[in-house]
Amino acid sequence: MKILPIIAGAGVVVGLVAGIFTIDNRYITKDYQKVYAQSVDAKFEFEKQQRLTEQYYQMRQMQRKYPKDVELKEDLKAVQSQRNVSKKTLENLNNNQKAAEK
Repeated sequence: MKILPIIAGAGVVVGLVAGIFTIDNRYITKDYQKVYAQSVDAKFEFEKQQRLTEQYYQMRQMQRKYPKDVELKEDLKAVQSQRNVSKKTLENLNNNQKAAEK
């Protein structure tokens, strides 16, 4: 007769733990984790694009001061191409994020 209360108590504990796991929202799903990862990637890409834009405009100012500098022109073209790639990547990430939210 003493084993019945032990089994009942264990059942109650297991039931409470299972109830907490099903109700608690701290444990994320794979879909939410994917959307969150895309959001983080988009934030990093946005920061990268901002840095490249600042660098681009600084180099443009330097080019106005030194119009004959060949290295500066090459660097400016490289920064512009990186900026364009970053812009396309950011657009793709935003489109993927919007599609995942639907």
